[in-house]
Amino acid sequence: MWSPPSISIVIPVYNVEPYIADCLQSLMRQTYRGPMECIVVDDACTDKSMTIAKELIAGYEGPIVFKVLRHEKNRGLSAARNTGTDAAAGDYLFYVDSDDYLSDDCLEVLARPLHEKLYDMVVGNFTVFGEESNERLLVEQGGMYEGDRLRKVCFSQKVYKAAWNKLYNFSFLRHHNLAFFEGILLEDVLWNYCVVQCLSNLYVVKDDVTYHYRIRRQSIMGQIKENPEKKADSLYAIVKQIIGQEFVENTGYEPERMAYINSYFLKYMMCDFGNKARMRALYMYVRDHWDYSPMKLFRAGLMPASQVKKHLYYVLPPLLGWWYLYLKIWKNSRIK
Repeated sequence: MWSPPSISIVIPVYNVEPYIADCLQSLMRQTYRGPMECIVVDDACTDKSMTIAKELIAGYEGPIVFKVLRHEKNRGLSAARNTGTDAAAGDYLFYVDSDDYLSDDCLEVLARPLHEKLYDMVVGNFTVFGEESNERLLVEQGGMYEGDRLRKVCFSQKVYKAAWNKLYNFSFLRHHNLAFFEGILLEDVLWNYCVVQCLSNLYVVKDDVTYHYRIRRQSIMGQIKENPEKKADSLYAIVKQIIGQEFVENTGYEPERMAYINSYFLKYMMCDFGNKARMRALYMYVRDHWDYSPMKLFRAGLMPASQVKKHLYYVLPPLLGWWYLYLKIWKNSRIK
């Protein structure tokens, strides 16, 4: 007889007073009948978020076991997630952002495929509210992915990069020593890369919406839009981590890594358009440390033919390629 796996839910909390009740109440309504624990990490809140959270937890009567942990000073989302992960005891791990909320059957729906197999990761579909988002679940069909099919769907960005709304096999995370990189913004970009390069299988639940993602100006993503310099600093740090020697040595999927770099960092150079020196440094770093070829991506099925001609800057010598790309970005910025 199948025994439902235990699930640890990690919720980092920092100054989300208007939203924390919706988040926790959606968790308390879950229809999942397996063992559940919820680890709430207070990342040194300065508003009434934790007061509200503790009142809700104190009045809760149900199957979820709550733990409340606190940072003495604000350390950021990555550190809060790592703190929650270290305290988790479940078979599977589930991250929730504290200004979002879950569908009532979220965990039940995501755990359903585990009847068949204990997948490394189960991904759910989601909706966005508050503002338009570029995040989308773009897989053509749900179900299991493994082998070449798995790598292509992950590295070509058809599975969103966010850490939330995904069930992670805790044994898989521990085996690969996976943790969030602290001290940067856009931490999910690096986390997603580290996870997908280690996956042996993945299950996508496409038809059921399990997560409701809120976009707001005061959130981390909102702050990134308002501060392109911080965004550029984080992207520079992330690209160095991804194409650093340890990743190159330990990963055998060269075209897939190229696709990941291309999908994020060269497009995001536009975020710091006003700092030509920084843009050039990032571009030249990628060129110096990365054997990139659009044709390799095309042959690997990771780039459509219509996109190949847009990457002339990688066919040209590095300095010419940089000026070509810079002028292209400058022209686009003037048109907008």
